[in-house]
Amino acid sequence: GRFPSGDTIAKLGDTQTSFLLTSEAQACDGTCDQGKFGTGPGKKTEGLACDGCPKGRYGDQSAAQDESIGCPGVCLGGTYGEQEGETTEDAACEDCSAGRYGDQVGETTENDACPKMCEVGKYSDVKGSVVDNCIVCPQDKYADEEALDGCKTCEKGEKTRFPENRVPGHHDNVTDCYKVPYITAIS
Repeated sequence: GRFPSGDTIAKLGDTQTSFLLTSEAQACDGTCDQGKFGTGPGKKTEGLACDGCPKGRYGDQSAAQDESIGCPGVCLGGTYGEQEGETTEDAACEDCSAGRYGDQVGETTENDACPKMCEVGKYSDVKGSVVDNCIVCPQDKYADEEALDGCKTCEKGEKTRFPENRVPGHHDNVTDCYKVPYITAIS
């Protein structure tokens, strides 16, 4: 990605003069910055000559002739990229939310990058995961929605029915919580 800089354009004045220069380097002394790549020959400004790395990709190579050279980095599984023109993985790629996971690469939305979610009765507090880290909610807690990063707590004085049972179906609804019987007297 090369283009004539402002100084060169001022010196040239018109396009006929540009043919008198002895090399491309003299005529096109501007280069695309990092996170950008050249869009093809004959462009007179950086805005026309250079495109930013697309969402889900990044690169730190300046003067890149095309996207594959200028933007070789790709957001890995468990991450997605919503920003264009980024130069580092940290800037370009965001971790998927806790409670979601997936191994797709180069994705631009969380739904595409991490389409798998913790099922009801389970949760995960791990962000940016490529594998299922979902675990069943602990005693006296439940998860009545998919993709939760933590379980909801039963109301005060309520317990889950099967305290030792780690089956998701016993922790997937508020009705899995019940009031503990309180014995006031024995007759």
